[in-house]
Amino acid sequence: MIRYLKNSEIDRKRWDDCIEADSGSLPYGTSWYLDIMAPGWDALIDDDYSFVFPIPNKKRYGFTYIYTPVFLQKLGLFSYEYKSSQRLEEFIRFIPDRYALTDLRISGKPQNIKGKIVSRDNYELPLQNEYGQLLGGYTSDCRRNLKLAETVKPASFGEIPVKEAVNHFVAGAGKGINGIKKDSYTSLISLMDYAIANGYGEIKGVYIDNQLIYAILIIKYRRRIILLLTSTSEESRKKRTGYLIVDSIIKQYAGTDMILDFAGSSIPGVASFNSSFGAVNSPYSRLFHNNLPWPLSMFKE
Repeated sequence: MIRYLKNSEIDRKRWDDCIEADSGSLPYGTSWYLDIMAPGWDALIDDDYSFVFPIPNKKRYGFTYIYTPVFLQKLGLFSYEYKSSQRLEEFIRFIPDRYALTDLRISGKPQNIKGKIVSRDNYELPLQNEYGQLLGGYTSDCRRNLKLAETVKPASFGEIPVKEAVNHFVAGAGKGINGIKKDSYTSLISLMDYAIANGYGEIKGVYIDNQLIYAILIIKYRRRIILLLTSTSEESRKKRTGYLIVDSIIKQYAGTDMILDFAGSSIPGVASFNSSFGAVNSPYSRLFHNNLPWPLSMFKE
């Protein structure tokens, strides 16, 4: 039997045990990730926490709505057991009607539900083969770029402070992204601080002449290595630094049961970069349902 629980009613130990047991190995559903990135989140569960479904929500203009926070790629149904499409749809249909709008990114592809479903791209690379075999899966263009990067190896490469990496992104690529508020970056810093302190996170930076040109935020959870955020610069793109760094991660974890998760993307240039390492698209879904009264119903996704 599915039940709706407010945030204060959720047994976090039982919740995290379920997320830990889920075959998808996604950290986004853990209580610590949600508490930082979606404070006040509620949930759907069955009686014994063998199926759980997080509901991040906010209130605006007097209406409560469901949303997917920035830097939290996807949620959905988590379970100890096999998750059928029918079971996922059952949980989605159980979402209370008081949520006038739903904009939620989820694993799987539900069909028999209200709302619009749009497929979103996400590239993943299983790393169980030895490095030589994985290298053989790179495209010829990727290998050319990697050779170029190796001829101009950075003078300094290693761990860097969280704020420095995030500020580098905000000052660069972040300027061209609409809708990311300052609070979201503050939450991201808190998330990475927690993740690093508890063995789930890592941040790498590349310097040329003591100038940061590239940074990458990594979340490591169970079998998954997630490239959560990458901050590039004109200099790093010219030197093909991204190829060198991703290759170093692949080399480090080659021959293990880990999965390299590029955390996107549907942007053609980024998708081309991700797939050039032999990663394959493992799409997820965006569920959008607008039940707001007019004129708020004019809001478009």
